[in-house]
Amino acid sequence: MLDCPVCGSELDEKGQCWVCGYNMAPCDHPDDYDYDDFEPQL
Repeated sequence: MLDCPVCGSELDEKGQCWVCGYNMAPCDHPDDYDYDDFEPQL
């Protein structure tokens, strides 16, 4: 399991930190993006 780059706590299976709220880019869930407003960094 990955560690949060912000506070160092463990991230959950979705890549979100339960301590500080950091969330990794959900690259395996592209439907979460609004492509009109956001261009993912490739």
